[in-house]
Amino acid sequence: MERNRRLEWAADVVEIQQLAYRYAICTDAKDPEGMAALFARDAKLGDASLTREELVERFANSFSRSPVCILNVGNHLVETDPDDPDRASGTVYCRCEAEWQGTWLIQQIVYLDEYIREDGKWLFLKRHHLLFYGAELGQSPIELPPSDAAELTDGKGSMPQRWQTYRDFWKKFPDRKHY
Repeated sequence: MERNRRLEWAADVVEIQQLAYRYAICTDAKDPEGMAALFARDAKLGDASLTREELVERFANSFSRSPVCILNVGNHLVETDPDDPDRASGTVYCRCEAEWQGTWLIQQIVYLDEYIREDGKWLFLKRHHLLFYGAELGQSPIELPPSDAAELTDGKGSMPQRWQTYRDFWKKFPDRKHY
C-alpha cells in the first residue's frame, strides 16, 4: 500500500474507532438521537433492519430500563474491505457496568461491526451485540446458565465459542476444562 493510502487508512481507522467511543458515550448519556445518528441509512442492529426513527425508539426503550450504564470500550480491531475502500469491518470489546432490575450487572461484550462511509463519514452499517457473559457484581461467570436469546442481559453468552479458532483449539485438549 502506498504511503498516502496508508495515511488515509490510518485516518479512517481513527474515525471508525471514534464510532465505538461515541456509541458508548451516547449510551452512558442516554442520548438515543445521537446514537441513531451513528448508523447508516440502511443499518442493521443484530439481524433487524431499522430506520433512524426505529433506532431512536429502540435505544430510548433500552436506556429507560437501565438508570445507570457505563460502557468502557477496549480492543478495537478494524479491517479494510479489499474490494471497497468505503467499507470495513471490526471487532470491538466492551465492558459494561449497569443497574439492571435492581442489581448491578457486569457484562463483557463483543460487538461485530460492519462500517460504511456515507457522504464522506464513517457509520455503522451493522452492529451485532454478543456476550462473553453478563453477571451480577461479584458473581463468577464460569458456571452461569446460558444468556437469553438476545444476549443483552445476564448469563453465559456465545463468546468465545462462536470463534472457530477457539473451538478448534479446545478440540486439541478435550480433557481440559474450558469456558
